[in-house]
Amino acid sequence: MDIQPLSDVKAWHDLWRAARANHPAPARPAPPANDEQEQKETSPSSSPAPSPAPSREYLLRVFGRSGIRVLFASDARNAQDCMRLAVIALLRDWPEDARPWLRRAEEAGHPQATELLNRPNHRELAAHLAYQYGQDFQQQRPGHLSMAMFFYRLAGDSGHTEAAYQLGCAHRSRGEPWVAAGWFRRAALDGHPAAIAEFTGAADELTDSHTDRHNA
Repeated sequence: MDIQPLSDVKAWHDLWRAARANHPAPARPAPPANDEQEQKETSPSSSPAPSPAPSREYLLRVFGRSGIRVLFASDARNAQDCMRLAVIALLRDWPEDARPWLRRAEEAGHPQATELLNRPNHRELAAHLAYQYGQDFQQQRPGHLSMAMFFYRLAGDSGHTEAAYQLGCAHRSRGEPWVAAGWFRRAALDGHPAAIAEFTGAADELTDSHTDRHNA
């Protein structure tokens, strides 16, 4: 996957429609119709309206800005790409938008797609996958630390301890000690040994820095 800057909305729409080509969203109950409406709706000459393309604002709500970059770089025929998109939607609390991508990943042979489709409590598995995607971007794709941090944050916000620790390390490497300390604290509260040491050191350093500025 080659993550590029954001492109035009039409490209996003094409990918969105590709995911839903054979997997329409579940139908919602329609309000009762009168006789005239029922006759019109069941007329042989009538045809269903095409599904509207999602707006840019809607895509941003589902995937976030970094997630849209993943969407644009994805191939709707690739199982791993579809799983990434599904995991993003799931961990951002858009499960119905994740299901078409999960079904495509299942059809393409992804071993965990079926499990994620059928598991009532999907967040633990989805968070683990997000952590793995973060590792992949950090270790194998130089220059994509921000994308690794995006996936670590999804996982860390869903309770993945190692992802929280890695996110703390990433923020520290970018010269953001206050943010790093917050993520080290999260991991430390879950008993992560390295995070406990990092949080203690970061807290002492920030306290000393604050004291120095106050006394200056």
